Amino acid sequence: MAKLSNGATLTSLYNSTYEVEKFLDNGSQASVYLVSHAGKKCVLKWYSKTNERLILHFKGLIAKKAPKDKNNQPDKRFVWPTDIIVTDDGFGYTMDFIEMNKYTELHMLTHKLYIKNENCIKGTVLCDICINLAEAFNNLHSSGYCYKDISSNNIVFNIQTGEVLIFDVDNVVVAGEAGEIFGTPKYMAPEAILGTTHPDSQSDRFALASYFFHLLVGHYPLEGKLRDDYIKTNGVFDDNGFKNVYGTNAAFCFNPNSDRNNLSHNDYAKVVERWEYIIPLELKEKFYKTFVKGLSFDTRVERTTNKEWIALFREFKKNIITCSCGRNYLPGAIKCIVCSKPFAAKILVREKDKTAQKEVILKRDSIIKGEEISKIISGQTKLAEVISNPKNGEIGLKNLSALEWYYKDVQDADLQRVPPNSIVTLKSGRVIAFVRGEVQVTVK
Repeated sequence: MAKLSNGATLTSLYNSTYEVEKFLDNGSQASVYLVSHAGKKCVLKWYSKTNERLILHFKGLIAKKAPKDKNNQPDKRFVWPTDIIVTDDGFGYTMDFIEMNKYTELHMLTHKLYIKNENCIKGTVLCDICINLAEAFNNLHSSGYCYKDISSNNIVFNIQTGEVLIFDVDNVVVAGEAGEIFGTPKYMAPEAILGTTHPDSQSDRFALASYFFHLLVGHYPLEGKLRDDYIKTNGVFDDNGFKNVYGTNAAFCFNPNSDRNNLSHNDYAKVVERWEYIIPLELKEKFYKTFVKGLSFDTRVERTTNKEWIALFREFKKNIITCSCGRNYLPGAIKCIVCSKPFAAKILVREKDKTAQKEVILKRDSIIKGEEISKIISGQTKLAEVISNPKNGEIGLKNLSALEWYYKDVQDADLQRVPPNSIVTLKSGRVIAFVRGEVQVTVK
């Protein structure tokens, strides 16, 4: 790709003059330059071959301007084209110059959080990043557009303020229209990978959920045993494997109804720990909506909406948990993954003659009603109090009911009694019977 010369002068279709200052980078589609106009720095994304369709596309984006925000102003979270330049040697569009040293990419943050275990971002800021992204894409979709390529490559954020910037809007099209790009691997919806339909707002929803999953769990939602087995069998992960794992045979790696793509390898132990202990149940449900209920083309309307994400993270932001070690967590986290301090306990409820289990989170200092556990004990308006031991941080249940409970550990042969006003510690693996033979729970 031939480079533009430093000092070269370019005139836009709107008669503005730009001077090339220096080459910055090569992207997957074009080169990037620092240019100046009327004393102001700008960035020029330059394509070396003329493409009339793209030129018309950029003209349309400039004419319509960025989607409107809640104040009916152009949404500044999108780094939108501001001008277009066309020459015999190529074409390109200008955009505002950004001081990139203020911003972080997704891979850099997850490496700090989950590999180096750095305490580098506040929980409220993490929520703001998610809120900002969901708001921005909600504005875009409300304008009739889809982004098509939501991924770690095109989004940066400020880990001090939660501000986000979304680049590469050259991929933005009217929802459902054909374009040059279908998405970035590992973030793409199965229907986009298989070419079932052109990318639209529904495939954007999948990609945004994948981005949030990567940000909060440090993994990709469709990557698990299926991919590992394919590589083990074939020696490589080729195009056929990609279409199979992320398209035809796609399955969520934490699907509660199937283990065919679970994270069985020891290398995934930390990913599983994060999912089990720091992802709130409400957030898991949103991921299930997208990656289980809404996985296929026929059910993709089930995918979590932008407005659902906004409401969820706004609620989370109000109740961030701060561990004594300083690490922040979303409300509903079970324990700190750095110092192992418990914040809550998770139990699996099993009723007589029912094979399905229900997951319940018991938060410290809360009162549990019987109906939260089972209809069988719904009459117990005050079933238990969740308390913590100030000496060791262990969480226990104080029996507030008129019932006598029983419990046993895996190694025990006999049941232990828990009379009213007594306390049972919530140790992993312990089975507690609120009503013998009818309602029992297993502590996770």
